[in-house]
Amino acid sequence: MLRMDRVVISPVPTSLSGGEELVCILSVPNEVHVRGMLQTCLDETGKWKDRHLLFAGWVSDGNRWQLFQEEWFSLLEEFPGVNSIHMSVLMHLSSEKKYQDHVFSEARPRQKLINKCVDLISKYTLGAVACGVDCEAYRRILSKEAQRQTGRDAHVFVFRRTLKHISDVLVEIKWPYPTALIFDDNHEYAVECYGHYSNARKAFEQWKKTFGSITFADDELYPPLQAADVLAWFLRKRHGASYDGRYDRTIKRLLHNKAAETHYYDEQSLIELNEQLTTP
Repeated sequence: MLRMDRVVISPVPTSLSGGEELVCILSVPNEVHVRGMLQTCLDETGKWKDRHLLFAGWVSDGNRWQLFQEEWFSLLEEFPGVNSIHMSVLMHLSSEKKYQDHVFSEARPRQKLINKCVDLISKYTLGAVACGVDCEAYRRILSKEAQRQTGRDAHVFVFRRTLKHISDVLVEIKWPYPTALIFDDNHEYAVECYGHYSNARKAFEQWKKTFGSITFADDELYPPLQAADVLAWFLRKRHGASYDGRYDRTIKRLLHNKAAETHYYDEQSLIELNEQLTTP
C-alpha cells in the first residue's frame, strides 16, 4: 500500500506546507448539477531530467469551461498585451515589471493579474487532480523491471499514474459518466503517451468506461490548459528544497471548497511501489 495520507478538504483547507499530501475523494458538491462527460484539463511542469516533475489540472464540465474561456479572454483584455498565461515566464523575476507586451503599473501590478486568474479558475472548476514524482528518486529506486511496467522515464511514469489515479477515484465514487482528457501538447511525448492510453483502454475494461477521449491541445489557444499550468506551477513549488510556504495562501484559494486527488511519489512511496511491482 503506497504511503498516501488521505484528508478531506474543509472550506479552508488544512496546511499544505512541508511534505503533507492533500488528498480527498473527487466529488461534486450537492448543489452542483452535472450530467454527461466531464473534461479534465492537465498540464505538466518540470522535465524528466529535473528534480521534480508534476502533472496537474482541473475537472469541470463543458458548459463551465465555455463560460470560463469567455471570462478568461475578458480578463486578459484588462491587461493589454497579455495574450496568455505561462507561469514559468510570468513569475520570473524579469517579468515583475513587464510580461509579454504589457507593462505593469502600481495600480495594476503583476500580483493583481495572478489574483484575478486564481479567482476565475476557482469560480468555474469542480475539482483538481495532480500527480508528481521525485525524478532523481525514480531513477535511483525503481528497478529496470519496475520501470518497464510504469514507463521508460519519469514523464511517462507520471502520465500513466495520473490516469490510474483519476480512474480509481471515478470508480470509487461510482461516477456514471466518462471524462475527456485534454493535455497540453508535447511534441516529445504526445505520440508515446497516446499509445499508453490506447493500450491501457484495451487492457483494462474499466478504462473504457472511465475515459471517453484524449486530446493534446495548444495551451496558447485553449485557456483551460493555462488554468492547469497555474495549478501545476504552484504545486510543484511546494516540493522545492528551499520552499518557505510563500504560496500556501494562493494554493488554498485555488483549492477552496474543491475536491482534489493529488499524489506525490517521494522516495518512500517509490520504494513501496518498487516492491509491489517486483515481488513475485
